[in-house]
Amino acid sequence: MPETFEASDGTKGWLHVPTEEDLKNEKIKQEEANKNMENQIRKRLEEVKSSQLPTRDLITDLRGLFEGKGSDKDETVPNQDEVAG
Repeated sequence: MPETFEASDGTKGWLHVPTEEDLKNEKIKQEEANKNMENQIRKRLEEVKSSQLPTRDLITDLRGLFEGKGSDKDETVPNQDEVAG
């Protein structure tokens, strides 16, 4: 009869030393789970990339917005070093 244990939280269970076959099966299951997770991550990244503007385009668009606002007023900010001198 297998030995039993009682954990510090009061739960009880069976002591079980894994066999070589158990370890092999667990390794295979873990490898499959890892591949599945990698595929899910890859799929999510592809979905995100397809829904976002490329970084260069985004920066160009934002730069155009900011430059468009400032060009109407033609304001220049003086260099603080020149003002102090």
